[in-house]
Amino acid sequence: MERQTAVSVVLITVGVVIIVLAAFFAFSEFVTLSSSSKTTSDLNASVSWLVYALSQVLFLAVAVWGGSVLLAKGLEVLR
Repeated sequence: MERQTAVSVVLITVGVVIIVLAAFFAFSEFVTLSSSSKTTSDLNASVSWLVYALSQVLFLAVAVWGGSVLLAKGLEVLR
């Protein structure tokens, strides 16, 4: 029973750390993108920025999903 408790604590900790790091990364990206001035009307630059933003959102979504899966598995093992 001690091994299961240790595994669940590790899974819960890793899941929470991943979710917190993803939230911190999202906030720092938001601050960076909102503070930069984009006054160009170049279509190529706009598409490039959109692809970059979408890739960051996808990365954050996968990180939060992975963290929540680890958190759920840890709670399931603990139960």
